[in-house]
Amino acid sequence: GMRRGSPAVLFEDEDNAVVMMPWGWTLASEGVDPSAAELPARDRLAAVVELRRRLAPPSLLQYLVLRFGAEAAICRDVRRQCGLIDRIEAGASGPLLVGKTPRGLSAALAQFKTRSVIKDYVALVHGALASSYRTGERRTRVDDAQLGQVSSGSGSIALTVYETLADYHDAEGKTYSLVHLRLITGRAHQGRIHMAGLGHPVVADPLHARSAEELERGRRLSGRPFLHKVRLGFCAAGDGAPTVEWCPL
Repeated sequence: GMRRGSPAVLFEDEDNAVVMMPWGWTLASEGVDPSAAELPARDRLAAVVELRRRLAPPSLLQYLVLRFGAEAAICRDVRRQCGLIDRIEAGASGPLLVGKTPRGLSAALAQFKTRSVIKDYVALVHGALASSYRTGERRTRVDDAQLGQVSSGSGSIALTVYETLADYHDAEGKTYSLVHLRLITGRAHQGRIHMAGLGHPVVADPLHARSAEELERGRRLSGRPFLHKVRLGFCAAGDGAPTVEWCPL
């Protein structure tokens, strides 16, 4: 199997933090122990190492408790997702925005509401995008409850802007495209749904592979869905300064 990485703090000020979520972690709140914030600093560090080594996918919320909870009350409040405001496409990795203070939380929430947070992903997808489809946008309705299957009439609007960065061929002559996706909205699975809707599912995506053979071929290339959030941009709560965090694959 793939080795699980450790989360990392990419940015921190008094109000917010940006945390890199590696592949193999979850955002589940079940089983998160807020009292771990009271452990001595050395024990909290040891607990982070232990989290990474767990057999079951560990929760990033428990990491937030251990990393910020001693100073930031919000980061030990599981009902408030330990300050996590951001979401990430299921199965992906990348930077997430965290509110550590009420001011940081409300400033970030306001930016998500007005869709002014930049959320850029890169994905490797099956097939070469036709010249007429190499850049564009996808606007569909998405039903979060049905694992994001596109439904007509019901569901929430999901908007993704995309551009093709490069094309690849494997030894068997199969084609792949590296695509940059900017998620304007933040619906569950929207990037994967929109690529599959174009006829180019994300490599190793079990939800949208068109055949068992395609999924298996994708998994030989990548042991996980080939989708990574590469950039997060927002404005700082204090002075409103634009902040962009890059997170290369």
